[in-house]
Amino acid sequence: MENKANAEMVTAPKEFSESLVMRLTSLIEKEDAVGLKELVGQSNPVIVANSLAVLTRSQRLFFFRVLPGDLTANVFSYLDFEVQQDIVASFTDQETQKVMSHLSTDDLVDFLDDLPSNLVTKVLASCTKENRALINQLLKFKPGTAGSIMTTDYFTVKEGMDCGQALVHLRETGPKGENLWTAFVLDPTRKLIGTINLDKLLFADPTTPLSNVMNEDFSFAYSNTDDEKVAKMFNEYDVSTLPVVDREGRLVGIITFDDVMDVAEREATEDIKKSSAVSAANTKPYLKSSTWEIAKSYFIWLIVLLALNTFTSMVLSRIQNQVVFSTILPLLIAFIPTLSGTCGNASDQTTTVIIRELAIGNVSPKDYRKVFSKEMRAAFVTALAVALFSFGWVLVELYGHILKTSGNNLGELQSQDINTIYVAIAGLISLTFVVCIMFAKWIGMSLPMLAKTIRIDPATMSQPLISNFLDMVSMAVFLGFSILIISPMAV
Repeated sequence: MENKANAEMVTAPKEFSESLVMRLTSLIEKEDAVGLKELVGQSNPVIVANSLAVLTRSQRLFFFRVLPGDLTANVFSYLDFEVQQDIVASFTDQETQKVMSHLSTDDLVDFLDDLPSNLVTKVLASCTKENRALINQLLKFKPGTAGSIMTTDYFTVKEGMDCGQALVHLRETGPKGENLWTAFVLDPTRKLIGTINLDKLLFADPTTPLSNVMNEDFSFAYSNTDDEKVAKMFNEYDVSTLPVVDREGRLVGIITFDDVMDVAEREATEDIKKSSAVSAANTKPYLKSSTWEIAKSYFIWLIVLLALNTFTSMVLSRIQNQVVFSTILPLLIAFIPTLSGTCGNASDQTTTVIIRELAIGNVSPKDYRKVFSKEMRAAFVTALAVALFSFGWVLVELYGHILKTSGNNLGELQSQDINTIYVAIAGLISLTFVVCIMFAKWIGMSLPMLAKTIRIDPATMSQPLISNFLDMVSMAVFLGFSILIISPMAV
């Protein structure tokens, strides 16, 4: 008997159709296989998969057992991994073979990658000898490369064919999984020599040689090309399919745009985590991560930053003991958080922009001089605008008594002209902003480009890490200018 956990309905984390869930439930309860087949055939497989996720295990198993494999395989590929694993564990060998034989090779390899060994054996046993060889070949490719995300389901034609012969060959070959719009032209050694879109082939004169209509200026990736670079190639060349070749130029597979979208999403997630000082080691969705996995992704970086904050505290303790802050004008201490925060934010802006520009290929380390020139001009304008605003705003804070300006806060300058003190403070803060914002923008630009040069992910130059460093710099600059501007006033 099914336990309570399996029998209960669960909330699907993705979009699903309540009406579809009700219709699926009704047809399954009636054991209406014909109606179920008709309903699934008319529905989007993604919505069907998400709707199945809220059904019970027995209902899902009935769904896969009564419907043909060519109909259910596409739905199976969109199910969450945990649901897929549960279904395969409950399948008989024959039922496993029915679904797995209709999965595209890349979907099947992705599924096998995370399965426990006993289920891997079960799935491989359900595959044909030819498919097992292909799967084992794909599993050998290093993760994060073009070979690891490619599929071996594609159309091929021979270079000596004419358009009519090629169409006959494609009809005899039958549909090829995910790729239904491009055929790849191979020479006798399987070397890729051209591509042709099927619509062009369909409307060409049947007697026209393929060599006259095929595209010989095509883009491709090697099997060991980094998958992030592959994603950029899709964007750069505006293609929906990219052939993958070995070092001799022989076609070994293709990559389709849906696989590249998965890569782009993964890379974007990693970059966002790294730039915010969150460990990217945990790749699971948030709701499927354990409390320990989430906590570990947080506290590792926080401990590193805490250790670095020791240096900030050292600088701050030295500053507080300086005569200019402790005796001459203690009020200056109140401006340190504003300076540190603004300089950190200035760096965050530039770091975010440069990391993104590096990621999408708009800039590279060789463009450093151009980027430096442009960023420093923008930084100066930004710093000047902030300095002018801060000059006026500090005066408002002082004259409006937003900050406490009486008693010990004025230290040895209590007897001085109050207007002179206020203007000196406002000028000191503004000058510090100009220097620190310029420096922050330079650091925010340079560190990601340096990381790219030494082949480190620029996203590892996390904003909190840079902000910690800038805290120390801004306080040191503030101390220097305070000694130069304020200390003489006490004489």
